[in-house]
Amino acid sequence: MNYQHNKTHTTTTTKNLVRRSTSIALICAITGLLGCNSTSQKTLYDTTDNQPLYAQSASASVSNIKAGNKLSGLAVVTHKGRQVMAIASEKAGITLAAINSDSQALNTQVISQLKGSYGLLDSRQTSQRQWLITADAQTGQPVIFSATQDSDLMSAAATALRETRFQTDALCLYLDKQNNLFAFMLDGYGGGEMRWLWDARKDSLVDITVKQLSLPPGSESCAVDDASAALLVAEEEFGVWQYPAEPEGAWQRHLVAAVKPWGKVQASPIGVKAIAPYHFALFSEQGAAVYRLNNKGTHAEVVAPVKLNAQEIADVAWLNDKLLVLDEAADTIVSAPLAVKKIEKSIATAKQQLAPLPAVYPTVMAKAQTPAMQRRGDAADDPAIWVHPTHPEKSLVLGTNKKWGLFVYDLQGNETQAIATGHINNVDIRQGVRLAPNKKAQDIAIASNRSDNTLTVYTLNNGHVKQVANIATGLNDVYGVCLYAPNKQALYAFINDKDGRFKQYQLIENTAGIDANLVREFHLDSQPEACVANDATGELFIGEEDAGVWLFEANPTASISGRLIAAVGDVLVADVEGLGLINNALGNYLVVSSQGDNSYAIYQAEAPYNYVGSFRVGLNSDNQIDGTSETDGIAITGAALGDHYPQGLLVIQDGFNLMPNQPQNFKYVSWQDVINDLAK
Repeated sequence: MNYQHNKTHTTTTTKNLVRRSTSIALICAITGLLGCNSTSQKTLYDTTDNQPLYAQSASASVSNIKAGNKLSGLAVVTHKGRQVMAIASEKAGITLAAINSDSQALNTQVISQLKGSYGLLDSRQTSQRQWLITADAQTGQPVIFSATQDSDLMSAAATALRETRFQTDALCLYLDKQNNLFAFMLDGYGGGEMRWLWDARKDSLVDITVKQLSLPPGSESCAVDDASAALLVAEEEFGVWQYPAEPEGAWQRHLVAAVKPWGKVQASPIGVKAIAPYHFALFSEQGAAVYRLNNKGTHAEVVAPVKLNAQEIADVAWLNDKLLVLDEAADTIVSAPLAVKKIEKSIATAKQQLAPLPAVYPTVMAKAQTPAMQRRGDAADDPAIWVHPTHPEKSLVLGTNKKWGLFVYDLQGNETQAIATGHINNVDIRQGVRLAPNKKAQDIAIASNRSDNTLTVYTLNNGHVKQVANIATGLNDVYGVCLYAPNKQALYAFINDKDGRFKQYQLIENTAGIDANLVREFHLDSQPEACVANDATGELFIGEEDAGVWLFEANPTASISGRLIAAVGDVLVADVEGLGLINNALGNYLVVSSQGDNSYAIYQAEAPYNYVGSFRVGLNSDNQIDGTSETDGIAITGAALGDHYPQGLLVIQDGFNLMPNQPQNFKYVSWQDVINDLAK
């Protein structure tokens, strides 16, 4: 079904007025703030004590733009190495025009034109390619143009993207550090979606919905500052909100430019446009101001107001040394000169004030994923891998749901078993161990059970998982757990409490079943979770969430003192979560989940435990699998598990399951892919 885009100016205005009056009434009723009945001023910003970034000379009109075409959008693109203006019109289609200026006037030279009816424009470019996105003014269907830098953008075939299920009131692009292109599409009523449009790995169009958006009503304009990966959304009566533009991670917002009485913006904003790194223009119908993001991107400060002879500003763009402004009432374009050197100085200031973006690491893709958990929220937590002794392609993955129990999956990600054990947090496996001299060898899984603060014991018989025991720990709030088998005749379990205490138990088997004896206790200063033991060397690696990775001896008679071998800092960003060990033909490594920047760090698993590199898991357009973020637990094996995992399998908990939005799950990654990408 087609939806009309901005059927008439009257319809849009009426819709805005309803939202505006409702918003103001609600604010006044709740806060009782003074000034709710005052008349809004035409100037956008309280200009007291602000040094101008833009020259304040009279604005000039762009000639050769015919009135009556219902101009609707502005953007800047490249034509034969030269930046030119793209103009959208509801009657004249899209026009590419070069601007020639002298001291008296601005003249346009039409380069190419595409007939049609379009509204909304945004553009992005790399050294090799450029894109222009727009929307059909009659149906609202988004359309994208893509061309190499040495070709005419308007000569490229226009690609109609999938129709939205809403009227598209705002449209903006985001180009990430890997040159993947995304689009944000807003409906003005608080909804919208984020789409992945261009897969940089394949250099091709994909058009995949990444996630649905939740925004305030009245959000009718957006822009993305690629330099800080900040999505900027203008909300009527409030100002500009900043959201993360990256697809993975928590959906959080900050009010970076607020209207009075919460801030200094005086007129209700109707639009926002990114015009330079860390800078955006905020405009109302009668005025505009340029802002710089600062304070780690959670706040913006005005750099300068812009004086323009415009009746009703609908869009802006920065071209060379000019701010171009679409005057909807006059159906023309005006401009104001820019102080370029001051912009460059302001950009340098922003770079000093803003926290740097997360480091760019190699990106691998998941080959498979498990079904989503039944409910949203923090549920999936920690995986473990069981390797089939004779048919590795029949190996299994155990995954915890800390709201329900334990799930079992095959290597394709299909669920094969579900055990309602309780609030299972972490899990670990050892295979072929004897818990008593006269007992048979078994495959054992141990989990930390937060329902009753116990060690929950499972056996695995030919891939079938069975709960066999719950062992009391005496801890108040159990968290992480891991196993240590120095040989096939002994098995130890380490379990920790959120307060930093660790207990080490030796698992035993008697006539009553499986039980455990406490053999050692020690502690860390703050909250730990993950741990992993090296059976061959007797080393125990422990993750302390805010500190880093500690090394202890795993043997029960060893010292209770440890040392920090990898501290939180540039590589590890708190929280330190999952840990895993792998030793095969590709190397002997310790893998650490760096939850704070959605990456995974690799260290040598033997002294001096040197850092090797980091990677992330990104979007897979072929299999429609998203990346991973806010990871809790990981599991890894170096065993060859078939064609997809010839050098081992890494299983990762995904805290934000996208494409589309779903509850959490687990992702499967080939270890060979990780090593290959690190070697590039």
